[in-house]
Amino acid sequence: MIDFSVLLVDDEEDFLTLLAKRLRSRQFDVRCVGTGADALGEMGQRFAHLVVLDVRLPEMDGIETLRHIKRDYPDTQVIMLSGFVDTKMAKQTRQLGAVGYLAKPVNLQ
Repeated sequence: MIDFSVLLVDDEEDFLTLLAKRLRSRQFDVRCVGTGADALGEMGQRFAHLVVLDVRLPEMDGIETLRHIKRDYPDTQVIMLSGFVDTKMAKQTRQLGAVGYLAKPVNLQ
């Protein structure tokens, strides 16, 4: 296994399962959660080098989760995911510290 931890955060279980499977096949250490609160709890348990974070989540949305991650774990890289392309949202997430913004469906290649 590669010494690189990825935390996937999305409330779409099928998407999480597929993406996790693809990353694990490339030997990444992958964990999955479905909410922002669960993501922060998971980060408190074990550091993640990369968080792939959906913008729209139940309870705490991805923007608020991103703020918490970058405040508490500034060395963690975050890539935002969204079901729609929104250049204003992409700009906002980059200003908050995200390194990327991808629209679903994501090309898994």
